Amino acid sequence: DVDSVYNWTVFVNDSLGYGQESASLNFSISSVNAISLVVDNATFSTLSLGQEDNTTDNSPNPVRVRNDGNIRLNISVHANQSLWIRKPLNTTFYMMAAGNFSTQTESFNWSGSAQSFTNVTNVSQYIIKQLEFNATKNTGEIEVSVTTPFDEPDGAKESFLMLQSVWY
Repeated sequence: DVDSVYNWTVFVNDSLGYGQESASLNFSISSVNAISLVVDNATFSTLSLGQEDNTTDNSPNPVRVRNDGNIRLNISVHANQSLWIRKPLNTTFYMMAAGNFSTQTESFNWSGSAQSFTNVTNVSQYIIKQLEFNATKNTGEIEVSVTTPFDEPDGAKESFLMLQSVWY
């Protein structure tokens, strides 16, 4: 267990019996909460007014998060601002969902995660529950869905998704 103290002592034994007990020593393994973004952006191509696109087909790629620590993590997400000029956050024009990385489909608790697209807000909301730290299953995806509002002016759009990891 991480963050637990383990005590140990040593007794020497030869064919004649036990020697004196050594001094008690201890060690602990500290928990490490560490994530990295393997893919740190989802760059959509030019979309027409009213057109929807999402990352579930890996075009563009979803945001990919990896647990580099030694504890299970819950990942929450919020946006710094709306993607659109004409539509605020918390609308169906900018959404997110948990996704499985194709080679690591058992990396997190699927039933406890946001399986369906949910509106992106400026308040942190859990999206990936219990992201594992095993090297062969430690990666999850944050799928992004966007729909261009019919009244949106032309131009490049940008919004940052802020990720937070909390020990499960």
